[in-house]
Amino acid sequence: NEVSAWMNLPLWVGSEAPGFNLVNCDKAFADGLVIRPLAETVRDTLTWQVTRPADHEWRAGISREREAELLQKWHNR
Repeated sequence: NEVSAWMNLPLWVGSEAPGFNLVNCDKAFADGLVIRPLAETVRDTLTWQVTRPADHEWRAGISREREAELLQKWHNR
């Protein structure tokens, strides 16, 4: 389907890069890093996203149309 890890789906690195997102955060936590609940992060990201103009062209990811096409192929498999 010509969907590439990291290029078409920016946060997907695939199985060829195990451990890609594994980092030791001990120093950051020791310095006071607090991780927000996932639901809060998702809510705030969506709140920000809907402020973008309807015709905004994202610089990463795939278009809504391409996503719909791929999902249809997935459901029809």
